[in-house]
Amino acid sequence: MKQTMVSSSLIFLGVCILIGAWVVSSAIKTVAMPQSGVQEVHINEEVDTQLMSHMGLQEYLGIQDNELDLILPELDDEGRLNSKLPYIQIGSSIYFPVKAINNWLADVEAETFK
Repeated sequence: MKQTMVSSSLIFLGVCILIGAWVVSSAIKTVAMPQSGVQEVHINEEVDTQLMSHMGLQEYLGIQDNELDLILPELDDEGRLNSKLPYIQIGSSIYFPVKAINNWLADVEAETFK
């Protein structure tokens, strides 16, 4: 009888130690990876050209037509192009440098989370 009681106590102690280790492990994982509303922005590095047209820019940014229209360069009253995006104009065509777009994205992201 005494031997059965000691065996049961040791098994119970072992189970308690395992459960305690599991609880501590879960707590450490939760503290190590805090949950926040901030999302990481991944820049598409697979583009092999240096300049993109507006359609290439739309695909690169993964946005819809109406969203693209909001950020494309527009003519002001004096006939000059105004844009939130960095661009290069060659003749009447407008191109967007990949590196400049990546820098613009990083700047906009930094301003958003200040």
